[in-house]
Amino acid sequence: MTMRRKAGWYWAMIDGEWAPMCWDGKTWKYVGARQNAITDVAARIPAPDEPWQCVPVEPTPDMIFALDAGRAAYGSMRGGYRAMLEAARRATDGP
Repeated sequence: MTMRRKAGWYWAMIDGEWAPMCWDGKTWKYVGARQNAITDVAARIPAPDEPWQCVPVEPTPDMIFALDAGRAAYGSMRGGYRAMLEAARRATDGP
């Protein structure tokens, strides 16, 4: 099965370092980068209007509390997970 890469920004390994690269569906676009310098491509970088959220690698105490409370309130792991994401800090919360 061949995977078709969706157009957008991706993390690409160039000369041993990760850098954001734009894939337009045919070629990579990046100032100063050579097509043949790309040795690996990682996940696509979501656009700001996509439904995504970065969360800590280890859940915070507030997130764990929200997970337990959400599971109890909604009776499911999905409800608990939704509550835990709601309790996670966002980039707009500041440091």
